[in-house]
Amino acid sequence: LMERADVRARLLSGGQRKRLSLGLELIHSPAVLLADEPTSGLDSVAAAATTQLLLEHSAEMTVAAVVHQPSIAVFLKFARVAVLAGGRLCYDGATADVAAFFGAPDAPAGLVYANPAELAIEAVVDGAAAAAWAARAKPGAPAEGRALPKRPRVRRVVVLRALVARAALQVFRSQGLFQVFSACASSLFFGVTFFRMSNAQRQADIRLSAVFMAVVLNGLVPGTLQSCFVPLERPTMRREYLNGVWRLSDFLAARVLVASLMQVASATCFALIFHHMARLRGRLGVFGGAMILSGLLMQQIGLLLGAVMGDILKALPIYIPINLIGLVY
Repeated sequence: LMERADVRARLLSGGQRKRLSLGLELIHSPAVLLADEPTSGLDSVAAAATTQLLLEHSAEMTVAAVVHQPSIAVFLKFARVAVLAGGRLCYDGATADVAAFFGAPDAPAGLVYANPAELAIEAVVDGAAAAAWAARAKPGAPAEGRALPKRPRVRRVVVLRALVARAALQVFRSQGLFQVFSACASSLFFGVTFFRMSNAQRQADIRLSAVFMAVVLNGLVPGTLQSCFVPLERPTMRREYLNGVWRLSDFLAARVLVASLMQVASATCFALIFHHMARLRGRLGVFGGAMILSGLLMQQIGLLLGAVMGDILKALPIYIPINLIGLVY
């Protein structure tokens, strides 16, 4: 897939997506790999290469795969085969013994089954025949036990660096540009609305409402984006955490760090534009600091609600009123 490295996953073909999903599992070096039809949708060359890849990794992990109508090149790469038909176990044993177990079926003269997989499929395709083969079948001897491979210890700083780099790429692709653009656009809108406000006392209420709206909007967008993070990333978090790739605290720390830096950038852009256009009293640093702190606070509230609710549709209706109430106080 190296030639498609810069293409988003949704734009890949069916076979390329299957290879991508297999690579995502292999990259974590699991102790047991369960592959459901890893060769379906692939041409014969790609199917043989995929099976060879599984064979090479079988020295480090236990690989169990479900295959339908495998070619002989794919079939002979497996050391042990279980033939299932109608929910019955018709054969369980070495791959080399499949042909001897099922024997040569009644076939026209000259017809030779070069692929033992085809012979097994033809033998059990009928329900009655499958029941007869299941009565003869005996479970194979348990495979020789072996200790699970020990994962090499990786320094925590290396893990954090990799997680931060990945989080930065994800944030930039999904929400980073939108967050900065929305901050600049909203600051221009409010800046034009409250352009060059007078410093007179009667304008104090207008100035206060302008600051309030700026702080609310500055906290609403990043918090809403963060409330979607855990529900969307839950499958990836669960898979990688259970595979022992990293600690959950490292994953969240990397994500919070990147999101916080993005919030600082967007809040700074908002404060610079709005403070100048609205001619607010007070120092720019104080106003910008208030914008940054309010945004960071709302980010953490959104992250917490997303983790607790586990669903975007449940988290957002709760987050928005909490955001408004919290910023009022």
